[in-house]
Amino acid sequence: MEKLFIESEDKHAVEAYRQIVDYVLHDLSVKSLDAIHIYADPVAPFFSCRVDFERSGNPLKIKDLSTERVGDEDVDLVIGEERYLPDMLRKLWDVYGQDRVEQSERQHVIVKGVSKDADVEKLLNIVVVDPLEKFYEQLITLAVDIIPVGFRVRRVEYAGDSVLVIASEKTIEKEWIDYSKEKLQWNS
Repeated sequence: MEKLFIESEDKHAVEAYRQIVDYVLHDLSVKSLDAIHIYADPVAPFFSCRVDFERSGNPLKIKDLSTERVGDEDVDLVIGEERYLPDMLRKLWDVYGQDRVEQSERQHVIVKGVSKDADVEKLLNIVVVDPLEKFYEQLITLAVDIIPVGFRVRRVEYAGDSVLVIASEKTIEKEWIDYSKEKLQWNS
């Protein structure tokens, strides 16, 4: 990886982390990475990693995946993208409950008790799939795979287009968090 920055007092660790990152990146095939910054303190001991990425894809809302027919007391959603139907049903059940959401046909979902303009607008703006959530999961997996074995205590923070992971084999001290944020130029 071009933009891989590793800092540690242990020079052997720098090369080892470089090899580990290359291996993990190849194995996970994570795309859209901008840079990875690692700081490892073998004396304390703690490990910190900031992963920067480029956003790709916008959240898909119900209005992006269906056409609505508003009735007197319900909304009939005609699903255009069937592959998102399971995710859409889960979201609708979470918001409205299973008793108010009915799949009348393969590509029709009826939401009962929704007919006012404001309610319909709220329904249509429900996010079904957010690519950023899945990408965050990939980034955390990447960071966890890089973390030294035995460093089971972890702290994860998100901010915009970055993820920060701090890990240790014992309780993470506030000074390590502050030092990591300063060292890795973390802006939360």
